[in-house]
Amino acid sequence: MIINKVPNVEMIAREMTSMSQVKMIINRFFLLTLANKFKLTWSNFFNVFKLVKKDYATGIGLLIELEILTKKYIPKVLFLHNQITDMAVALGNKKVFIAYFRLMKEYKISPGISSNNPNKLVNFLSTMKLPGNLIVCIPSRKINKSIKIVINSSGIKFLYND
Repeated sequence: MIINKVPNVEMIAREMTSMSQVKMIINRFFLLTLANKFKLTWSNFFNVFKLVKKDYATGIGLLIELEILTKKYIPKVLFLHNQITDMAVALGNKKVFIAYFRLMKEYKISPGISSNNPNKLVNFLSTMKLPGNLIVCIPSRKINKSIKIVINSSGIKFLYND
């Protein structure tokens, strides 16, 4: 099964070895069609000050939206990259998930979350209002018994990637 993950952390890491974060975003912006440039600018108009203050969730949201707009087709499901998910969970940063869910709703894409730390993720998600079409991709070998009970009663669709 092919799972589309956003943002493409591996590509971003490669690009950042030769250019700054700002240059990388500018280069991606210029790859967009004129209509998508306007769409991105309009949807992030009020986020400029958050970006200047280096708000992590806003930056991740911008990278995700850039990737969505540069795709030739919009997939039915996009998964938040496990490295972003696990970092947001570790830091208790709900704003990353809120921004991600908002973008998925705006672009009519089913949201997915992938993680390598299923126990912490499930505990973290239990404190949030989640979209009804959420899909969570986790390794089953790392799930403890109490979390299995929560998973089975959650109503969320889980995929197991091991």
